[in-house]
Amino acid sequence: MPFQFLRTSRRAWGALALLFLVSLPAVTTRIYASDEAEYFSYLRSLWFDRDVSFENEYRYFYEHGLSRASGFHETFLERQTPTGLRENWGTIGCAILWSPFYAVADVGVRVLRLAGRPVDADGFSRPYVAAVCYGSAFYGFMALVLSAMSARRILGADGTAGASGRTDVAVVLAIWLGTPLVFYMYVSPPFSHACSAFAVAAFVLAW
Repeated sequence: MPFQFLRTSRRAWGALALLFLVSLPAVTTRIYASDEAEYFSYLRSLWFDRDVSFENEYRYFYEHGLSRASGFHETFLERQTPTGLRENWGTIGCAILWSPFYAVADVGVRVLRLAGRPVDADGFSRPYVAAVCYGSAFYGFMALVLSAMSARRILGADGTAGASGRTDVAVVLAIWLGTPLVFYMYVSPPFSHACSAFAVAAFVLAW
């Protein structure tokens, strides 16, 4: 059974899950780099505009000072693809993975607006950005879970719940704190790396 190992070390995994939950306030909920704007633009454009034309997304980020990196205007607001659209070197995978969190944010924003709260339902306001950032943190944690499952399959379980739990915790903490994953879960979550870690961990486990 895929998640049988979770039942053999409930305390260990309960502690790790609790640690993840209490760490969520440490997630940085902002978009400030051009790569982040590219990945986010896929989701916002598909959700609100039903297209992959990123002109308005890039202009929003530029005009609001969220992506003032040198060359941003030239790269994203002057250059065009052969089809006349703006360049985007990101991929759509993050948008697909983030979409459930974005959907919750969209519903929440519209409920708040019905209650008279002044929240913009434009896909750019803080709830939408926060949803994407927390989504990356979630997928980063799931990458840790899947990595522990892979390690258990490779190393084998000794049948002792306590020892198995300690092994799982060691694997999770080694990957969580010993790799750049912690940075991309908490400092720069709108990058693609936390989502990529989840996808790679899922592939390795299936393989």
